[in-house]
Amino acid sequence: MKRRTKLTWVLVFVLLAGWTGYHIYLKHPDPYQHVKAVRDLNEIQNRLTLVKGRMTLRNIGEIQYPSFKTPMWAVCVEPVSPPTRRCLLVGGVHGNEPAGTETLLRFIEQLSANENAYPDTAFDIIPVANPWGWVHNRRRNYERYDLNRDFAHFYTQETRLIRDFLRGKRYDIALDLHEDGTAAGFYLYQYAEADPGPARDLIAKERAAGYSIAQEVWMVVLRSHDGLIRAPMWTLYFVRAIRTMSIGNIMRLDYSGRAYTLETPSTFPMEKRVDMDMIAIRHFLSRP
Repeated sequence: MKRRTKLTWVLVFVLLAGWTGYHIYLKHPDPYQHVKAVRDLNEIQNRLTLVKGRMTLRNIGEIQYPSFKTPMWAVCVEPVSPPTRRCLLVGGVHGNEPAGTETLLRFIEQLSANENAYPDTAFDIIPVANPWGWVHNRRRNYERYDLNRDFAHFYTQETRLIRDFLRGKRYDIALDLHEDGTAAGFYLYQYAEADPGPARDLIAKERAAGYSIAQEVWMVVLRSHDGLIRAPMWTLYFVRAIRTMSIGNIMRLDYSGRAYTLETPSTFPMEKRVDMDMIAIRHFLSRP
């Protein structure tokens, strides 16, 4: 009886924490006002319009706010022969985490320059998922939604465009690139995958490259162990039930059997953050 009572209180606490998190993290009451732009989307557009070969630059929809209008871009790469695997790469869900966007732009440029790279792989790449946030260096979008809590409700223009682009697709691997302003090193999330081997091998490569690995990182009830946070399937069903899903959650539940969120430390120089992300992308693409 005591055990059942304890479990009931744990469940009540978790539900209350989820409800509180919804209100704290998903949306603030008012849109941003009088926020200065610190980056120019024309720089991204200019780089993307140079892609060639087997790449296609797609406008998957438009983001519109007062005095702000932009396409959301996806770069789609199809190999000459039928692909043996498909890969989804997403960056810039949080606008104040620019390293993921820069990594994906460079990766796109590398693929464009070398048509023989990954000849058996099809890619869908969304380099900047939160254009307004990226321009203004804000975590959230103009309406103050945290996009990485909105992949269940789809309140925002951005998450709806991504949902519509991904509808009906299936990937062999999906990577979501983020940064952590409080982390002392690299770490990653692994979603509902029994084998930690690929993630552990990546952590070993990051360490061998001279990068520190974050220790004791917490995400609500999940804790990292030497740079790896393993999110079991029940946690994904739980966040779907309380409707605060991240893009990593929905990647694993709906679009891919293998999904990871990469986290680089925001306090590191941009070049180091990009290098950490590149090591991770190359690592996962090198595996069968």
